[in-house]
Amino acid sequence: MLESFKILFSLTPTFASTIVNHFVKGPPQPSWDIQFHIFVVALKVLFENSVAKTVEYSQKVTAKGPFLSKKFKEDEIVIPNQFRKKAQPYIEQVIKEYEHILDDEWKQFENDDKVLNAKWIYSKKQGFKRSQENLRVILYLHGGAYCICGIDSHRPITTNLAKETDALVFGKSIDYRLSPQSQFPAGLHDTIAAYLYLINPPEDADFEPIDPKRIVIMGDSAGGGLALATLLTLRDTGLPMMAGSVCLSPWVDLTHSMPSRLDPRFDHTDYIPNCFGDLPPSPAFNEYKRKAKKLSSRIKSETQSPIWDESFNCDERMHLYVNNEALGIQFVSPICAESLAGLPPMLIQAGDCEKLRDEAIYFSFKASQPDKYKLPTYNAGKFERSPFKTPTNVTLEIYEDMPHVFQLFDFSKPAKISTQHIGEYIKKLISHTTSSSFNSSNDLLPSLDFTKSSYSFITTKGKTLPLNNEHMEVLEWTEVGKMRRPYFKKPVNNS
Repeated sequence: MLESFKILFSLTPTFASTIVNHFVKGPPQPSWDIQFHIFVVALKVLFENSVAKTVEYSQKVTAKGPFLSKKFKEDEIVIPNQFRKKAQPYIEQVIKEYEHILDDEWKQFENDDKVLNAKWIYSKKQGFKRSQENLRVILYLHGGAYCICGIDSHRPITTNLAKETDALVFGKSIDYRLSPQSQFPAGLHDTIAAYLYLINPPEDADFEPIDPKRIVIMGDSAGGGLALATLLTLRDTGLPMMAGSVCLSPWVDLTHSMPSRLDPRFDHTDYIPNCFGDLPPSPAFNEYKRKAKKLSSRIKSETQSPIWDESFNCDERMHLYVNNEALGIQFVSPICAESLAGLPPMLIQAGDCEKLRDEAIYFSFKASQPDKYKLPTYNAGKFERSPFKTPTNVTLEIYEDMPHVFQLFDFSKPAKISTQHIGEYIKKLISHTTSSSFNSSNDLLPSLDFTKSSYSFITTKGKTLPLNNEHMEVLEWTEVGKMRRPYFKKPVNNS
């Protein structure tokens, strides 16, 4: 936390110019007040600084979070490695056809320094112990491009969730293995292990096995993509399915193929950098480069073709999380799945001014109308052979003027509206999955119906409107899943 303040203090001139521009030229979006504007700039500075610093430094700085409110309590736990062992066969099952293009070090988790840490967070007023009929559990996965942030960085979101849903939030978030030290599918492996821990805990755990129908998986950005990859894994392996999911600005397309991802217009209204792949030398980054080169050589010697599309054929890696040849795997980029059908209900929220907006829209329509949206082209014909054809129920909300994961701006009205919607959604979802007599009338979200999908534009004042023409144009995009290189300007190291 102290390091973050040092970074921000060193850039006082940047904030001063932001204040001047806000009142002279106006804010980037009409609804942004000065506090909101400065907060966006602060996050932009922190993330750009993360790209300019060593990965070890960035992980240390961004793992910290604000102090925990006195109204909430945290219980730290360690999930035994036996649950990683239990999860391993399921991961091996879903990645079997891709093993020739993946690093297999994710299986090495015996060392004590690689334990899976997690936390429970809950309101002191409600307490930890709940009756079964009132039990709600949120399995939360943090964002951070799979390489930064951590177990404490998302308190503004998770504490608000615990309050709005009267739920137990687990792990606030799961401290899954990060890249570049750990490559895909290490994070997915850890998430499945955590889920198995919840539904079948060890005898010394302080809770009884949790009914999967009372668990909602949730995540933001990379955590949202990981949450959806987790659901695809449960679906494809036959593991018990959760009640559903809530995803905030989910990163579902690591190919950067959708228009908004690299649109320069969003550089002024969003704070996420275009690339996390080019970092200064350090022990972790040097080791990553060495292993990446070794994996690349191995892939080139394979007789099986690792490339599904020519756009993946690039010597320079796009991401720290996974090699280019694997970007089209559905558990890496869920938007590239041959079928997004057969999943439990999901609520997806994104900002109208963020770089991941278009992939959130396209993903939502592809999941809810799987027979219509079958792209990318290298998966052509696979949907017809898929056993999953039942449309997924999707509630999509695009929020006016909002950047990436705007729920972190918990002082703003849109963030409060979003959290209120999430709270109502989760309550109704778990009631729906656990009660055959569920009645959805007189709800905060009158359009919410688990028999059909809905797609809405939420104004800054909370009014619900249909999506506009710009949103719908994304559905005509034909380059889904084709890798695009980001334009990238190395930030100045202002330390």
